Amino acid sequence: MIRIRRSKRKSPTLAGSNIHNNVTEKDRQLVLEADGLGQIDWNDCSPSYDKKNTEEFFTAFRNKDRLPYVKTETRKKFYQELIKIAEKFLTNWRE
Repeated sequence: MIRIRRSKRKSPTLAGSNIHNNVTEKDRQLVLEADGLGQIDWNDCSPSYDKKNTEEFFTAFRNKDRLPYVKTETRKKFYQELIKIAEKFLTNWRE
């Protein structure tokens, strides 16, 4: 069993060491970008929302929630490819 306890700094700890100590800003950026790619990769796993809500999510995703924060060139390329696939998915969605 993993025990989480608080340090004097009031940040969550795992077995006595701060669980965020080893996460760099670069790592945070990569996690944000990878997570975003997974959110719109609907080839093998369809969205949980209905079509209307998925379209609203996708619009927000592209315009303000994720895409503006993508910094790495490789991820920008992957995002553009997945956006085209996601748009096609939404166009072909039959309820």
